Amino acid sequence: EDTAELVPVILDELLKAGEMISDAEVNRARAQIRSGLLMGMESPSSRAGQIARQILLFGRPITTEELVSRLEAISAERLRDLAYRTFRQSNPTIAVVGPKSGMLSQQEIAAHLGFKTAAAAE
Repeated sequence: EDTAELVPVILDELLKAGEMISDAEVNRARAQIRSGLLMGMESPSSRAGQIARQILLFGRPITTEELVSRLEAISAERLRDLAYRTFRQSNPTIAVVGPKSGMLSQQEIAAHLGFKTAAAAE
């Protein structure tokens, strides 16, 4: 029922979230991820799962040092850039579960995100 009202609010929050990422938030998230990563290495089954995921994703196991190094390379600036490219430079893909009545069109959503779509340009 409230889809037409809710979608723009969600889109605005996604855009703001990407712009408002702070160094403090990144540092907190990095510390939490590092803790989880290192604690996960204490359990053989957890470690086996990590290695399996790494082989699937990267084709090889990743050393702890490399994981920590990659984690340390993440910055607020890089995350803001990623959010910008994700939400402002790639046309959105829309999936609707349930009735589409009241749902904004892809063109309307793209326009809200600042895209000029072919349909909107005509």
